[in-house]
Amino acid sequence: MSIVAPNYNMPSHNLMAFIVGGLASSTVICFLFLMVAIYFISLPKGSNEVKLLDADQMAETSSPLAVATPSRPMKRLRFTGKEDYEEHLLKIEGQKLEVQRERLRIETERLDVERQRLAIEQQRLLIEQQRHTVYLAQRGVTFEVTEN
Repeated sequence: MSIVAPNYNMPSHNLMAFIVGGLASSTVICFLFLMVAIYFISLPKGSNEVKLLDADQMAETSSPLAVATPSRPMKRLRFTGKEDYEEHLLKIEGQKLEVQRERLRIETERLDVERQRLAIEQQRLLIEQQRHTVYLAQRGVTFEVTEN
């Protein structure tokens, strides 16, 4: 019976499995930590303070104190009469008109930028046409422009 001495220069399979397993588990832990950090970074940056509504913003509500929080926004408003309801509708219509006015302003700005871009492109094409005309004139090419 021969006795074989262990070779300490070569890592054993158990040691390799231990190293690979440790690297894999630490990678998973780092990935989970990164995901949690990304989640907390992406949360909205608003404050968690309770916002009290002004008297002109709120009508009579079912609670004694009208409070709007990000987690529990006000859902129901009770109106005391037809005038309050009509005033609320007019306020909503005014807000809609403001949004529409802002959209039209943005569209007008976009069209102005597009018009300026087209004017620049037209100038570029005119310069290019003049360059070609000069090039052809230098080569001795002549042409006549006739109208139909």
